[in-house]
Amino acid sequence: MTYIISHFWLWLLPIFIAGIATAILTRQAEAKGKVAPWLIWCGLAFAAGALTALLDVLLGRAGVWLETALASFMVYMLGAGAGALLRKRDLAEHKGWALGLIPAALLWFAGNVFGTPNIEADLKQSVGAAIKDARESARNFRIVGRDVLLPNDVADRAALAATIGKVEGVRLVIGTDKTFAETPAVKTVEQAVDAGEAAAEKAVEAGKKTVENGLADPGKATHDVAAKAADAGEEAATATEKAVEANANAVTGRADSGKIAPNAATKPADAGDDAEKTALQAGNAIADQSNAATPAASAAEKAAAAKSALKSLPASGPLDAAACQAALNATLVLDKIDFRSGSVKIGRASAYVLDRLAALLQRCPERKVEIGVHADNIGDEEANQALSQRRADKVTRYLINEGVAAARLTGVGHGDKKPVASNDDEEGRGRIEFILK
Repeated sequence: MTYIISHFWLWLLPIFIAGIATAILTRQAEAKGKVAPWLIWCGLAFAAGALTALLDVLLGRAGVWLETALASFMVYMLGAGAGALLRKRDLAEHKGWALGLIPAALLWFAGNVFGTPNIEADLKQSVGAAIKDARESARNFRIVGRDVLLPNDVADRAALAATIGKVEGVRLVIGTDKTFAETPAVKTVEQAVDAGEAAAEKAVEAGKKTVENGLADPGKATHDVAAKAADAGEEAATATEKAVEANANAVTGRADSGKIAPNAATKPADAGDDAEKTALQAGNAIADQSNAATPAASAAEKAAAAKSALKSLPASGPLDAAACQAALNATLVLDKIDFRSGSVKIGRASAYVLDRLAALLQRCPERKVEIGVHADNIGDEEANQALSQRRADKVTRYLINEGVAAARLTGVGHGDKKPVASNDDEEGRGRIEFILK
């Protein structure tokens, strides 16, 4: 409570003044020795609220609102008592103090709306400073009210939670399965080469599977399109081989001092990055060109292929670019992000889809994402363009709130300039796509 008062005092002060003013201006008194009914009920509510706060029944921001309500009522009553004494009147005039609870409640509400974010920001800074030596874990938490959400899979979680619990103002450290921090990108030469090899192998495998099976019936999916996807995967493998060769050259080209020559040392890392990019292009080729080559594929066949792609994903851990892109595509095949006509409001069903997409993006944090929103050709072209951009911005803000780094996201409204199909069917009237860069 001390922490709340110290950070909420700017709103408690006018509440105290409101109590003084109410006591001075009202002259309704109860009979001697009597207590006004409103004060009895408020006292019971205060006792129940205090017990709830002590037992930590309400978590997050709800807990903060309860604590500020208790502090506000207590400060208001102190102000009203002070006001009665200033008038040299008896405290029996408390019957009229109920009127002042209205402005006090409004001040309490405004204080929570504008003050709670400041409390969270202060705690975020304090917690971050307390665990700044915990490497990647220093950003892997979230403040909600006065509680800290800390992932269950964080290294040395028990010690980290104990450190956080000692920070002034922190009430509880709550475990969660979510991950809030962006994991660091590949930095070393070996990691870059390994990432390129893994991405290339997955792209080749996906291409070959597409040749053999196709995303839909073999009679509907052309062999040439699938073969191109496989070729793109082979190119990724070739790029990786070049990365390995460059790495060997860098090692043999060491200077007498034992250090790798700067230019040679950067080549394998660049080659590994090129391999990842090529693998990503292969994954996009598999999804985009196969879709273009199989317009007759039924919705059931596409849904089955999407379910199979998601089922093949590992349950946890990072994903390479190709696997992440395939998972994003499959998710958007199974569940659509829909807006009402002319609206940018995200409904409950669409929010559920975006939550799953945000979780996938956090498993491939080194990639930037372009969120493309397409509109139908009904209505004015300029209006459609503006609407699609607003929707792209809305989706981007939602993902940022879910923990995806803002620097990774770019929202692009395409209007009705790039239809996926004829506007005569639902698929052609508008869509949202996630493209990894």
